[in-house]
Amino acid sequence: MKIGISKYTVNFFVSLLYLVLGALVILKYSVWEDKPDIRFTLFGIAVIAYGIFRGYRAYREYQTQKEEQDEME
Repeated sequence: MKIGISKYTVNFFVSLLYLVLGALVILKYSVWEDKPDIRFTLFGIAVIAYGIFRGYRAYREYQTQKEEQDEME
């Protein structure tokens, strides 16, 4: 039995998880704490940046695959 989830869907979902995780880290350690910790804020920003990079890379890979399929037709 083959599951109908493409790797592009998984890549977009994982990048979305990174964005949410980074936002939660920033909220937890910058906004909700009495004494904000800059290290965790920087970590959250790095996680969000990585999520954006992963999303862009997944989008670019999807577009390349789509163009190759269009050329084949």
